[in-house]
Amino acid sequence: MSIFPKKKKWRFLLGAIIIAVIAIFATSNGSSPLNKNIQIVQNGYLEAIPNQKIGPAFKEFFGEPKWTSFTSTDNKEG
Repeated sequence: MSIFPKKKKWRFLLGAIIIAVIAIFATSNGSSPLNKNIQIVQNGYLEAIPNQKIGPAFKEFFGEPKWTSFTSTDNKEG
């Protein structure tokens, strides 16, 4: 027989998953050096439209676009 009854196991597992997801989001918002790259692009502009930043333009056109950044296999950020 297990230490936790079945219902408590599921509650414990669900609680652990929720805490893990919250921790992932908490550490990825604002503290990542890759976010700096996203902000550079969002605050940038196209030469043809210098008065319009890319971030707000994409948000207006796409609604809520998801921005991601990555490090390539040769350690270059993109």
